Amino acid sequence: MKEHLPKQRRVETVSFEFNGQKMHVSVGVYPDDRPGEIFVVVGSVGSPLRESFEAWARLASKALQRGVILRDIIGSIKDTRDQRGKIKCEGTGLDKVEAW
Repeated sequence: MKEHLPKQRRVETVSFEFNGQKMHVSVGVYPDDRPGEIFVVVGSVGSPLRESFEAWARLASKALQRGVILRDIIGSIKDTRDQRGKIKCEGTGLDKVEAW
């Protein structure tokens, strides 16, 4: 069942560099400090990089509002590998977001 966030809520933002791109991740939290929504800004408007991260953030937000733990959400993408078997998400700053 979806747990709605209050209309006014605290939001924290972390900024870091990812593959030479400045990235900003904002996390809106419930009154008890649980994360409830994620917004990601990276790359230019309409770029595949930005659209991919925005889509992930929307899915992560929906999962958070339905009780999935942020650590589980991030853990599922940290294990993503490219064709060479290299982990693609390490060092992207997800560890900063995962701290919630």
